[in-house]
Amino acid sequence: MNFTYVMAGTVSTKPLDILLGVFILAAGLNAGRVGIDRWLIPDIRKYAAMGKK
Repeated sequence: MNFTYVMAGTVSTKPLDILLGVFILAAGLNAGRVGIDRWLIPDIRKYAAMGKK
């Protein structure tokens, strides 16, 4: 019931803002698991570690 109250816009929060926030949170939690970052970031870390030695 609380969710429908907020989504109705009674607390001056647009429902689109809430949905966008949920989408950004979900995207942040899955960052690095899906996509090319999964293979690219370990190689970048190895390359950066070689430069420090």
